[in-house]
Amino acid sequence: MKKHVLIIISLGRPPENGKIGLGGFWSSWWFTAIAFGFPFVFEYAVSPYLKASVGVVSVGKLSILACVYGILWVVLAFVSVVTITRSIPGFNDTRRVDKINLTDFPSCLKNYLAMGSIGWELLQLNSIPWQIWKSTYSVKKLGAMVTLDFATLGFDGVELNMFLIKQRIAFVCLLIWFFSLKASNKFKSFPWVNYFITFLLPSFLSTGLFMFLTQEYLYSVACYPVMDANDTKVYMLWSTDIPFLCWTSDHWPFALIGMFGIGLFIPLAVLSSGSHQLAFPQLDLDIQCSPLFGMISQLVKGLMIGAKTFFATNIRMYLLVALAGDLLLFAVHYRFPQACSTRHVRSAKLVVYALSFWSALCAAVSTFMSKEDIPLIVMYVGHAVILGGVAAGLLQWKKHPWLNRQTTTAKL
Repeated sequence: MKKHVLIIISLGRPPENGKIGLGGFWSSWWFTAIAFGFPFVFEYAVSPYLKASVGVVSVGKLSILACVYGILWVVLAFVSVVTITRSIPGFNDTRRVDKINLTDFPSCLKNYLAMGSIGWELLQLNSIPWQIWKSTYSVKKLGAMVTLDFATLGFDGVELNMFLIKQRIAFVCLLIWFFSLKASNKFKSFPWVNYFITFLLPSFLSTGLFMFLTQEYLYSVACYPVMDANDTKVYMLWSTDIPFLCWTSDHWPFALIGMFGIGLFIPLAVLSSGSHQLAFPQLDLDIQCSPLFGMISQLVKGLMIGAKTFFATNIRMYLLVALAGDLLLFAVHYRFPQACSTRHVRSAKLVVYALSFWSALCAAVSTFMSKEDIPLIVMYVGHAVILGGVAAGLLQWKKHPWLNRQTTTAKL
């Protein structure tokens, strides 16, 4: 009898997704159904209900509900961080190595890619603070954003709508992400295919393109109140020539893509960070840190993009989040040295976060002072001092090997 009951229960459960290092709700079809279903409920049930009750499309209420929808996914992902680190064995562990393989081909290619990801993280964390410091940063323009005119190049009439291009790229990436989610670890008989689908593809999307995709998904549902020509408050996507009023037939396709991305991509891109260390325990990757640190880094970047989106006209809020995030990342990497595979990786991460903190600090100061009071060279001098200090430390380490042995003994 008990056996029959278990069979019935197992038949009643939806099949699981491919494994990406997460279990339970996040790898079940229930998650997929909710993430896919709610945007349609939002368009075909919630919106008509509000329209029937108010008489017109309640743009303000729809915008608030969309904001709450995104916040709920972020909160759920944040709460899951603690649960995942406790429930998945080895999630806080990192394989320690004595040296980094940079010569044995082709295994060394993985390490070069990992080195490139550290450099890419430096670029991600510093790009906007550097633009603010140089006074070249402008508030994100969305609908029909920055139409490129090639007339100056001799191509009269050729225009590129960057907003549409970015939205289509984000949509294609979402389809690829969904495929990798469903197909991960399901091609074990073809090791390289399985490695590409389960590790390389999702890692590229969730790490390399995380900030870009998160930004596009959030901006496609972010509606800002402005006054039109009749002094009436309307909600629209942030743009120069106001082509999209929010929650109209023109906006809904982009809103759906944004809500799909908020539910399907953002939380999983945060939580699955470092999952390759569980999916591929035999992977001889010498440059890596604890998956927990990867999740913290993704959360910080997501919060930075969120602050940039919801406080589009107040860049100081973004810089405040950036300062706190860089300081947090520096502190955890400094406090837990064993969480990185080698001291070289940890040192590189510390340099990245120190440079990023200084960039954000200079950018924040520049929002309170004029460029006459604070010269542009200040940021670059700070970068030079940080890098010079690191170089001097490395030289001392080379000249006095006993420092390395003493530090290692103290840690043990």
